[in-house]
Amino acid sequence: MSGETKTVERIPFPFAVGILVCLILIPGLFLGKWNWTTWIIFITWAEYFVFGATPAAWKRMIPSLAFGSATAALWVANWTLFESLFGTNFESTFATWLILGGTNFIWVTGLCYAIAKVKLFQDNALACFNGLTLFLAVWFTGSFPDVLAPGTSAYVLIFFAFVWNTVMCWLGYVAGVVNMWLTFPKTVKA
Repeated sequence: MSGETKTVERIPFPFAVGILVCLILIPGLFLGKWNWTTWIIFITWAEYFVFGATPAAWKRMIPSLAFGSATAALWVANWTLFESLFGTNFESTFATWLILGGTNFIWVTGLCYAIAKVKLFQDNALACFNGLTLFLAVWFTGSFPDVLAPGTSAYVLIFFAFVWNTVMCWLGYVAGVVNMWLTFPKTVKA
């Protein structure tokens, strides 16, 4: 028994969470167009704990979040291409709904197929789907900094939204790591 150790927190976990929320949220309020998309950070921060709350979670989260986000970006780019080819211009028409439904079916089915076939994604389906859904939320709400010139190509905007979403997802992982550091854990004899 004399050789057993345990880890204790010098700062209780709830206080560390409160501190980190302030560190993320308050500066974000002053960044204007460069405001962090805090809800993405908070969602993937929680995901960090689902994946074991250890720094090694990056091996699972980072590629899976990026894959899901890239799948959604390709879906939106594919949808945009078909909209431009058929001239529907995103109006509420049957053709638009058909194109959206068709491209949705192709890309989401492809994501599910990849999850079923690739071991990394099988074990991390939550992160893959979060990457996809968070990108769609960023895209459809325009929740990325509006710094590009008016008239910028839709494909450049899609790529910019993909990069923004992926970086915000990765910051959620960083928030999880920092959250654990903020408890200032120490190892003591049990």
